[in-house]
Parts: sequence; structure tokens; C-alpha cells
Amino acid sequence: MKETSRQNVEFIPREKQLKTIWKTLHKSRTAMFGLCVLAFLALVAIFADLIVPYSKATELSLDVLVSPCAAHPFGTDDLGRDVFARVVHGTRYSLLVGVSVSFLSLFVSMILASLASYYGGK
Repeated sequence: MKETSRQNVEFIPREKQLKTIWKTLHKSRTAMFGLCVLAFLALVAIFADLIVPYSKATELSLDVLVSPCAAHPFGTDDLGRDVFARVVHGTRYSLLVGVSVSFLSLFVSMILASLASYYGGK
């Protein structure tokens, strides 16, 4: 059997990796803006029940097609549902879909990359 030689691989502590990642992200304004938007949406999704006083499906029969006002910042639809409540509660589903699609594409790309590296060629 032929013995394979291993290269000396330097393992970097996790704390140092996180500091390096943070320094790299901190230099880019667009990355920091995206991180702030993502953090804001995550907070809205977590605290959606505290932000709006009623659920997304609550029908307010007296408030049909109300234009934006203090009680309904985005107004109401033709069934009397508050549009702002629906948007706030919808962030949960939007983030869930975004994260799940990202992980699915990561999984598929890992399989395709593994097959491509094993078989070679185009």
C-alpha cells in the first residue's frame, strides 16, 4: 500500500475565526446594511404578536377598505383585515422560506459538487 502524505493543516480557534469574519463584514457597508435588515426582520418575526394587537386573520367588519391612519398604518383590505398585521406576521413565513431555500440549494450544490469532483470532466 502506498502511504499518502498529509499536509500540515493549521487549525484556527473558533473565536479567532469569528473575529476574522466580523472584521471582514464590518469593512463592507453593504454587508452591514444587509445584516441590519436581516436582524430587524428577525426581530419583527420574533415579536410579531407584541407589535400588532391582533392576528393577521382578524376581520374588523366595521373597518372595510380604510385608508392608512393611526389605528391601521397600512389600512385595511376589502374583508376588513389590517394589512400591517398581515405584513408583520408574514415576515415569519418569508424568513422561513428564504432560509429553507438557502439550505436546500446548499444541499443540492454539495451533492453536485461531490459528484463532479468524483467523476471529473465537465
